[in-house]
Amino acid sequence: VGVSKESLQRKGSLTFNPEEGIWAVQQWGFQNRALTSPPTLLNLPRVPRKIRISLDYEWGEVAFF
Repeated sequence: VGVSKESLQRKGSLTFNPEEGIWAVQQWGFQNRALTSPPTLLNLPRVPRKIRISLDYEWGEVAFF
């Protein structure tokens, strides 16, 4: 689950990290991680059923809850 900047090139291969304009979280097997560079393991007490994304356009911030 994630968001990307509007100017992201949609053709060719993508690297899922903030440096490329993609902010995302991923469930991989039994692990949850933020797709940063390198990926950040998220130690969550349980598997999330819902994920909320908050965007602050003026401050340039993205938050996942």
